[in-house]
Amino acid sequence: YVMDIQEHKGKLWLATDGGGINLIDVQTKEFLHLKHITGDKTSLPVNSITCLYKDYNGDLWAGSVRGGVFTIKDSYIKTYEDVVMNNDKGLTEKSICSIYEEKDGRLWIGTDGGGINLYDPKTDRFTHFPDTYGDKVVSIANLSDEELLVSIYTKGIFAFHKRTGNYRRFIVVDEKTNHKECFYGYLPLADQVNDDKIYIISYGAWVYHIKERKFL
Repeated sequence: YVMDIQEHKGKLWLATDGGGINLIDVQTKEFLHLKHITGDKTSLPVNSITCLYKDYNGDLWAGSVRGGVFTIKDSYIKTYEDVVMNNDKGLTEKSICSIYEEKDGRLWIGTDGGGINLYDPKTDRFTHFPDTYGDKVVSIANLSDEELLVSIYTKGIFAFHKRTGNYRRFIVVDEKTNHKECFYGYLPLADQVNDDKIYIISYGAWVYHIKERKFL
């Protein structure tokens, strides 16, 4: 099962459920496999990879099932997987669903049951948001300087305040449409296309324009 695809350094990187990360050289059609190797700390922490994310520096991040989040450099892999509740040295949950990077380099991490985590690479510390504990955060996009747009499994889409850690309801088009997109058995995902546009994909597909604050 392929969970995510990302182009990185001329190759297609495929996150798989159980097979680690597969790399495809588009020109030669050759495959390279990155997997967890017992006892090898330079290998992947686990083989079930949920998402891939390329940051502004061109580095690749990956979220995993029970293996935390890690960054892949040319010479090493650095993993963040320790679960440390109410402490800035680790995550609140090892299973990662989504990643979003702000322009200042901070990473917002959506977990499977541990809510939202914020990682600051400058300090190498995490910020936890207790009001989000228990939530499975399946997608994250940037709504404004103050808020993120997050999709929560079985609950719908919300605006999340970056400073207070509180949610507010976000309505997809109108109440009727929002109910169909969030509660008809489909999983709504918020995908950041550019600084002014977010795709919301579920039962249907919608485009939200951030500056106009409306669907067009």
